[in-house]
Amino acid sequence: QQLVDLALAANPQEPAVDLVRARMLRDQRKYAAAIEALERLRVALPDFEDSKAMLAENLRDLGYERRFAKDDDGAVAAWLRFLEQAPQNVDVEAVKMQLAAIWRHKESAGIEARSRGDRAAAIAAFRDCLRIDPAQHWAAWLLVSTLVDDPAADLKELDDLSRKALEWQQSHGLDRSQQVAVRATVLGRGGDPTAARKLLEDYLRAPDATAPPAVLEILRGMARDLGR
Repeated sequence: QQLVDLALAANPQEPAVDLVRARMLRDQRKYAAAIEALERLRVALPDFEDSKAMLAENLRDLGYERRFAKDDDGAVAAWLRFLEQAPQNVDVEAVKMQLAAIWRHKESAGIEARSRGDRAAAIAAFRDCLRIDPAQHWAAWLLVSTLVDDPAADLKELDDLSRKALEWQQSHGLDRSQQVAVRATVLGRGGDPTAARKLLEDYLRAPDATAPPAVLEILRGMARDLGR
């Protein structure tokens, strides 16, 4: 620390000081502070390759620190940055498993919150699921099915979510009837009743074998209403 202080006194802009500081802070398990030092170092020395690996390992360990402290949001933020920064030779599977566990916890928490009528908590949980794994579009369905009956919901977001939810069901060979209903509703609200009617009619010509009869009846009623 004395050497770092002397170096800074001689030249406050010396980037190598942040390299020493980052190593020292890591030894002290002060990962957040080490990350700040490494980010300054990367700005000053963008071609210094070791800084990327050092940043990744501190982000990984910060995530574990936050996880052990029961701060899942902090862990997710650190680990998502870790996955972005990690060099190809760094093992990321353990972190992905931790993120998957948090995803499942958020999914369960959101479903439970929705069942007790706490829409705000459910929406927040499902948004967290999408942030953790944007490619896992089951969360898009959970979110859009919670938002779709809210007149203040953003139509652009509903359009994106409903499209992804329907594509997810189709790509996994699952019953799409409810997703078709929501997608058609969103298309109608977005001012495209022709596309909504076509979606309904195309689906009803060859519905999924496992589609609930009650949902099919709703779809037929929607198609009739749009055809008037």
